[in-house]
Amino acid sequence: MKLENEVRHKSEDVDDDVLADVVTALQRRVTVSHEFDIPYIAGYSVDAKTIYIDRHLPRTIAREGVDIRLAPFLVTHEVVEKALLDELRLHYLHAHQIALRAERDAVRGARPHVERLPSSDEGSRETNRRRNAQTCAWRFGSDAV
Repeated sequence: MKLENEVRHKSEDVDDDVLADVVTALQRRVTVSHEFDIPYIAGYSVDAKTIYIDRHLPRTIAREGVDIRLAPFLVTHEVVEKALLDELRLHYLHAHQIALRAERDAVRGARPHVERLPSSDEGSRETNRRRNAQTCAWRFGSDAV
């Protein structure tokens, strides 16, 4: 895929949709393995082409009625950390801090925004959950929900 085709959203500001494009682009560049016991939940190969996620870690978590895939966020962390270590030769603690913040912001940007409705309006709440699930599926692949 051409680099220009990966940019679905454009903004010079901090933007959740642009960050979602980044998360997707990072995932395209690596293979994810869930086959091994991995200390500290996730890690990367020496050549950075494979991201390893612990086989015991659930692949999704349920939040506000939506199943959210964990891999896109862990991949974001590991790829950013490895790039900073290898390319800029940062100290691990500094690379890890930046990777944590990239991961955190990717999670915040993808968080489903379920409107808080009165409990008597359960039908509308369910409609919002479905809409948010579809948004997450669009952002992080069709198996996001």
